[in-house]
Amino acid sequence: MTGVGAVSAAGADREALRLALIEGRSAVQADVVAGLHAGRAPDPSLRGASRRLDRGAALFLAAAEEAWQDAGLVDGALDPSRCGVFEGSS
Repeated sequence: MTGVGAVSAAGADREALRLALIEGRSAVQADVVAGLHAGRAPDPSLRGASRRLDRGAALFLAAAEEAWQDAGLVDGALDPSRCGVFEGSS
């Protein structure tokens, strides 16, 4: 793994998630959705055509962009056939 990105109910980036984990702080809030207590990830700020994505794709793109920057990668620096993405959501 060369870069990490996260958008979660704990916050809009990997640092917010890391701090919540270290502090043992739950991101679950008093809001009830379909009878369950839940947390909600913040809406990512999107530009251009990205604004037309559905919420799930927008959250994934925001986390992927953070991971890309975290890895120190620049456009055109990689062979696309040698790249992979691990995506997780609930």
